[in-house]
This record gives sequence, C-alpha cells and structure tokens, in this order.
Amino acid sequence: MEVFGLGSYLPFHLALVLTHLGVVSGVYAVVRQQTGRWPAAGAAAVMLVLGTGYLNLFWAFQIGFVGATALGLWALACLPGRPRLAALLLVAAVATQGVGLFFVAAAGAYLLAAGRIRAIGWLVIPAATYAVWALLYRSSIDVRGHVDLAGVPKFAAKGLIASAAATIGVGTVGAAVAAGLIVVSRPRAWRSPLVIGCAAGILAEFALIGAVRQDFGAPNAPHYLYVGAAFLLPIAATLLGSARLRWVGPILFAVAFSANLFLLVDHGLDWKASTDAQRAKGSDVVPPGVCR
Repeated sequence: MEVFGLGSYLPFHLALVLTHLGVVSGVYAVVRQQTGRWPAAGAAAVMLVLGTGYLNLFWAFQIGFVGATALGLWALACLPGRPRLAALLLVAAVATQGVGLFFVAAAGAYLLAAGRIRAIGWLVIPAATYAVWALLYRSSIDVRGHVDLAGVPKFAAKGLIASAAATIGVGTVGAAVAAGLIVVSRPRAWRSPLVIGCAAGILAEFALIGAVRQDFGAPNAPHYLYVGAAFLLPIAATLLGSARLRWVGPILFAVAFSANLFLLVDHGLDWKASTDAQRAKGSDVVPPGVCR
C-alpha cells in the first residue's frame, strides 16, 4: 500500500505470478527426479496454464494458497536427499497457509513408502509448528458452519473427480478417459513413493477441507482444484512415463495443455470485464463468484 498504492494492480499480480512460477518449477523438479525431463516438461506446462484453477492465477489475495503449494512441492523435491531442508520448507508452507498440511501428509506417505522411517521424524517439526499455532490462536481456525463428518467421504470423492477433470481440462468424461488410459501403466509405477505420497496429499486435502469448510465452498472451487492438480500432475506423469503405450502421455499432456490454455484465456477475459465494470461503478473489486 505504501509503496504502490492502489492505482495499479500490476505489482500485486506480478507477485502472484512469480509465486505461481514457483509452483510450476516445483512440479517440474518433482517429476524430473522420477521420470525424466519430457514428462516433467509436460506436467509443468499444464500447471503453467491451469485455466481451471484461474482464481489462483488472477486474484493476488490467493498468494497464500499458491505460496504454500510452491513450498510444499519443493519440499517433496528435497525429500530424497535432503529431508531436513524439506522439513524447513514444510514449516514455511504451514506458516503460509493451511494448505501446507496437505504436503506434510504427502511427505509422510512418501517417506513411509520409501522405507525411510527415521526421516519421518523430521516431519514432527512442521506438524508441531502448526499445532502450537493452532493451540495459541484457536480463533484463527476458520470453521464455517456445521461440520458434518459423515459428509466428508462424499465431499472428498467429488473433489478428487473434479480435480482429475480440471487437470485434463475437458470435463469428467475426459478425466474418465484419462484414468482408463493411465491404467496401461506398468504396476510398479503405482508403488512409486511419489505416487503414494501425492495420492495421500490430495486425499488429505479434500478430507480436511471437507471437515472444516464443507459449508463454505464446493469441492470444485478453482482454488481447491489448483492444489489438486499440483498433486495429480506428478502422479499422472509418473504413471504415463511407465506406460506400455508411449504415445499416450504426450497426447494427454497436449490435450490438457490446450484445454487449460483455452479456459485460462476465457476466464481471463471474463475477469477483466467484471473488474472493469466494478471499477466503473466505483465499487470494491470483488472477483466473480467470490463472496464478500
């Protein structure tokens, strides 16, 4: 406010875009360790233009979501050789946004699947950091409305399906086709620590969101789908990298990139029209579909 004022949104949006690039590079780093450059490039390209997660790309307020996702992904990238650094990055992630908790779960499952039981002890640091914060500032825990634990499985299932559809960018049917094609991957790929870790991460995401924010936003909200894609893209790249049919991966990534790029442009035009109209009226700029 003091440096830039509110005359231009560019400085705030630029900070968001740079943080988003941290997510994109994190996806690349995580996948490259597992499958190599080309699957990593395909996954990162889809994340770069993730139009289905547009809220986290246009609304600078969402820098907390995006920042925690970037820190969490780089923590996963550091796990194989530098678990201590990964723990510090996860501390920063949970200190940035509750989204960091999903990556703590992913890291725990990753290390467990890799048989590195001792290294799991480092995850006590980010978990304890968040626990202390929660105990000291209970009023900051944002629980909206009635918590229906019985509805969590349904909420999580909807979130998983919506995230798969959002990642490929062509709806639920496309996600079902993609899931079917991914089945052609070799069985050993499903036992990859990265696949298991990311699967635990996205399950933790929608289980926790369903438990504390079930009455505030649907599981297919763009900011939730953005984080879901950050978990699903490494899974997809790992499985497709081991597919018996080598042409499946490039085609799916090309479809997902094209569909998400189209949606990014479409949502961007809608966003600009809406904010321009609100500025013309002299009212506060509230992103389309966002509650005051």
